[in-house]
Amino acid sequence: MRFLGAFLDEPAAVPSGVADHLAQQLGIPDAGCLTQYATARGRWLHSAEIKERHGYREFTDPAARFRLARWFYALCWTGTDRPSVLFDRATVWLVTEKVLLPGASALERLVARIRTRAARRLWWTLARNVTREQRVRLDALLIAGDGGRPSPLDRLRDGPYLRSGAELSRAIGRLDEVRVLTLDLPAIDHVPPGRVMALARFATVAKAQAVKRMPLERRTATLLAFVRTLEATAQDDVLDLFDIEVTTLFTDAAKVGKKARLRTIRDLDAAALQLRRAGGVLMDEAVKDDAVREAAFTIVPRAALAAALEQIDAIVRPPGDLYFTELRAQSGKLRFLPAMLRSVALGATPAGQPVMDAVRPLRSTDGRGPASSAPLGFVQSGWKRQVRTPDGGVDSLGYRLCLLDAMRIGVRRRDLFASPSLRYADPRIGLLAGPAWEAARPSICRTPSGSQPTHRPKSRGYQRVWTLPIGTPRQTCPRTRPCRWMATSWCFPPSTSWRNRPAWSHSRRRSPRACLGWTCPSCYWRCTPAPTSPTGSPMPARAAHGPAASPQASVPCCSPKRATRDSNFDPAR
Repeated sequence: MRFLGAFLDEPAAVPSGVADHLAQQLGIPDAGCLTQYATARGRWLHSAEIKERHGYREFTDPAARFRLARWFYALCWTGTDRPSVLFDRATVWLVTEKVLLPGASALERLVARIRTRAARRLWWTLARNVTREQRVRLDALLIAGDGGRPSPLDRLRDGPYLRSGAELSRAIGRLDEVRVLTLDLPAIDHVPPGRVMALARFATVAKAQAVKRMPLERRTATLLAFVRTLEATAQDDVLDLFDIEVTTLFTDAAKVGKKARLRTIRDLDAAALQLRRAGGVLMDEAVKDDAVREAAFTIVPRAALAAALEQIDAIVRPPGDLYFTELRAQSGKLRFLPAMLRSVALGATPAGQPVMDAVRPLRSTDGRGPASSAPLGFVQSGWKRQVRTPDGGVDSLGYRLCLLDAMRIGVRRRDLFASPSLRYADPRIGLLAGPAWEAARPSICRTPSGSQPTHRPKSRGYQRVWTLPIGTPRQTCPRTRPCRWMATSWCFPPSTSWRNRPAWSHSRRRSPRACLGWTCPSCYWRCTPAPTSPTGSPMPARAAHGPAASPQASVPCCSPKRATRDSNFDPAR
């Protein structure tokens, strides 16, 4: 019963080896008496006694059934598991909670009833705030056009297929159309995202006629989930095509530049040979200094030398040149930029804020060109010659090309993110911030895998735990019991191997009197051995870092408990 979760209908159905072993333990000579035991009254008395002794309950027990139904409802409301998966999980729950398994049909009916109830609640929650006008606008997605044209639902759910600038412009137009549909629609943030995505996936693959035949409440909820999810999907499609198009733009320019360079190698070689012949005169010690020019022009005529210099100036590229000439020749492919900057809702992390500062002015000018005071904080060193004009102004085409490259890199690194989005959302979503971070910070920082923070970042968006670089000098925590062996301390992360530590730390690798490292449980400073010179004497202390420089050096440990030993720091490791 412990393994199966229920009593067997036929006690004689157990394996013969189990029956013989049990009969031997009970002193019964014949194990075949199980067939008579199946019809005896003692079977039911023994079942009741076993349940009472081992704490098993029937499936009809009100408390057990209520707990199972509540657990089931939470699974159905937050997840999208299939009925077979829910059936298996319910079986495991019943066995774990010592509830006798009912018949399969009884458990199936319970699963079906709770799934239906959770689905109806989902439909009602999504459709209750939709007004009559909004419902008419959503139902219009299911109406086919004249002449056998597809319905708006069929047209909008088909994403881009081609990889071209024209396809990117069509994807931007699709995003604008979806934005019009989502105007003033109720939010769906209060509903589990998994359930919303399940409704949206159904609307994506189902026929418009099948959606139209649904009940009113379910149809409204399905179309609302589809439109809200389609906005994020359409924006992701635009960013995907943007990355492909910009990458293709730079790749094609590089290919054209390489081909042009291969065609000019012969001219470059001829000009280089002319310069070599003229330069050989400079290295000839037999030629006097005042006769160098005359000797050089005798070997290479002045006109030929001037032509060779002009040829080299036209062919040779400066270091770091990214084929900017070929890039400027493809400026006609940037027609999508104004519409994209206007339609895509971009945000930025602190690392991508310079790029975002450059995007905002271009939005106001409809992407035509930057002003003379345009921000240049995102421009890298290789682009500065292309962005700036000789008179100190801003080159419009070079500025836009540089911004496209920076946007592509920012989107790939998630320094730039879109909202709403499924693939390019804000990477900081889900991180603790504010009071929630302050409440969880001590437990997170004390975990073995966490690093010890030395200061608090000034960013208000989210907090991270920072650590000093390996070998950074600092003093012992002023609020922690000082080390008995050393007056100063050096910071080493617990995971730092001895191979990556300075040579002076190896001398104390097996020293029985070495400091084992003590950590203040509240401010997280750890005392580690101080450096020693090659002669063995302690090295002079350097400037203090962090709390060590505070005037509260004489204050006792900030924790009422004794400073705990850091189990991750082992000098004998």
